[in-house]
Amino acid sequence: MTVKAQVSEADVGKLKIGMDAYFTLLGQPGKRFTGKLRQIQPMPDTENNVVLYYALFDVPNPTGELMMSMSAQVFFVEAAAKDVLVVPSAAIHANGEATDGKPAKAEVTVVTPSGVTEARAVEVGIRNRVSAEIVSGLEEGDRVVVDTASAGSGTRNTRSRGMRMPPMF
Repeated sequence: MTVKAQVSEADVGKLKIGMDAYFTLLGQPGKRFTGKLRQIQPMPDTENNVVLYYALFDVPNPTGELMMSMSAQVFFVEAAAKDVLVVPSAAIHANGEATDGKPAKAEVTVVTPSGVTEARAVEVGIRNRVSAEIVSGLEEGDRVVVDTASAGSGTRNTRSRGMRMPPMF
């Protein structure tokens, strides 16, 4: 079955043919249907002064549970990481942007075993509004400060490897 997803003009530039895509249905929010983006139609529709392009990807439908015009929430995976160290994005203080595929330089505030806070340089990999991959500079179990105003209560342990990054957009 071909999925024809509407994508806003602001987001269509982020799409690349061949990227992973998935969707969930309104009636089955816990089940993912996956495919790969095969086409972005060049002629958009305009609804209420919003320009929408159509992104097409195919998904198998062996049981026939997918039907025409079902309500779905579609996600396109810009990047993914598996078995990586993850911290809340709010804990990171950026020192620059990632360039040429190299991780961005940044700092996080860490609570040492003695209870003192210190800034630590880290390299950030994939990042979204919620979580960020830490390529180097932290160890699993390090306590990072998310909110410097409440250093005592705003600390969190770095999440263990094996956590998955949420969708990028």
